Amino acid sequence: MDTLWKSRGWSGLIIFREESMGFLGLILAFSPWILFAIITAGHTPLRLKAAIIVSFITVIMLGLTKIHRGFILWAGVIFFTFNLIAVVIMNNL
Repeated sequence: MDTLWKSRGWSGLIIFREESMGFLGLILAFSPWILFAIITAGHTPLRLKAAIIVSFITVIMLGLTKIHRGFILWAGVIFFTFNLIAVVIMNNL
């Protein structure tokens, strides 16, 4: 039987095998976007900034731990980096 975990990464997180992930892999790939949608549900500037920061950290952690790679990861990195600079750092709402 194929296990879902391969080894522990540098931060102690479990690194999953891509071939055995299926639905879990899809949820993990879109987790920064899902978190962004959930946190910004209140439509306030503070919630927007918090959602951008949480999503940015999530997408970076997914990339560093190699849980997810590919187009969705790079689209998230570009989108959340731009938003972190434009909205959070430069306060351009």
